[in-house]
Amino acid sequence: MRLSLAAKLESFAHHANQLPLCRSARLFRVDKTADYGPFNGVAEGIINTKLIIENWEDLIRLAGSLKLGHLKAAGVMRILQVRDRPTTLARALMHLGRLIKTLHILNYIDDAQFRRS
Repeated sequence: MRLSLAAKLESFAHHANQLPLCRSARLFRVDKTADYGPFNGVAEGIINTKLIIENWEDLIRLAGSLKLGHLKAAGVMRILQVRDRPTTLARALMHLGRLIKTLHILNYIDDAQFRRS
């Protein structure tokens, strides 16, 4: 049986000092109004899912262009930043990365076999 997010957060708080990956990790929440109990401080960041959804097609297009080699690093930087300011696509990519990182850490904590691999 898979653990709920709240159970995974409890496990995170319990194991955070024992697992090198988790010592300095910051977890993010999707719902800022949700009560995570005593772990509200652990999942303090907010993921803007609306921003991810609104930019999903462009995120997929960017990933595909990188995968196929149609876009080089300099081109990516031009797409993601304009005059030292991140574009909307860059902010969506940042929030997607936070979501993926949080899920990865929670799975790492929850699954002993995943930790060994």
